[in-house]
Amino acid sequence: MREIFCTDETFDPNLTSEYKLSIQAGLDGFSFSILDDIRKNFIVFRHYPFSFSNYSFLERKIEEILRSEEILQNRFKSAVVRFATQHITVVPDFFNEHPGDREIFEFSSPLLAEETISSFAATGFGCRVLFSYPARLLRLFETYFPGIGVSCYLKPVFAQAALQLKNNPSQAWVNFAGSFFSLLVFNGRKIIFSNSFGYKNDTDVIYFLLQSLQTSGMAYSEIPVFINGQISDEGRLAKLISEKFKNVSFLKLPAEFQYSYTFSEFPAHRFFTVIGAEE
Repeated sequence: MREIFCTDETFDPNLTSEYKLSIQAGLDGFSFSILDDIRKNFIVFRHYPFSFSNYSFLERKIEEILRSEEILQNRFKSAVVRFATQHITVVPDFFNEHPGDREIFEFSSPLLAEETISSFAATGFGCRVLFSYPARLLRLFETYFPGIGVSCYLKPVFAQAALQLKNNPSQAWVNFAGSFFSLLVFNGRKIIFSNSFGYKNDTDVIYFLLQSLQTSGMAYSEIPVFINGQISDEGRLAKLISEKFKNVSFLKLPAEFQYSYTFSEFPAHRFFTVIGAEE
């Protein structure tokens, strides 16, 4: 995956107080988009691919980008960073946010010494999603963007799944994030499966998908499968998935926003979690 730099000619550094900044950060890359909030038009997108094994290298690389990226020297109307993390835990709404979140999270997912947890409400599904992120990296973002919000890269996916309920009461969402992918399976307003898997080849992905959906008790050959993230819609893996599942869709960007013509440089589904969502 190459670096991507897209800037619409309507971007004005003197008007950034009317722009919203969305960042996605993880061990496999750093991306950001800018939304002109008056025109509801996404006008800037950047993507820096890399692959790190630990947060120390990630922090150094992102600090280098933050220092060198001229657009990010501005002040914005709002800013949010969504962390691409392999570790999430879904808990019912009646477990209101409390100090016990850490214990609940660690019951199913490891938490590194440099990590902390946060959560977001999966509106429409009666649950919260706990996720981990590197605390030092958030502090770095806060020095550049005071008051920046923190979220998870899967939050826009949950929001989009809620919109699909009317037409697709049962649905599976596969979200590729470089070295791992996340699988979310919904049956109506119930989340019946959520997990992330590291993988080395296409066969691993197919195996995990089939096993997970069979375990969920779903008719996996019939269930609608929505795909986004770092996967080619014309590659071998996409063809293998289409052979196993009859109803496969690669996500399009939401129609309620406009998008710069410069964004046609890349397939929309690759960066759905960075573009087309606001908080």
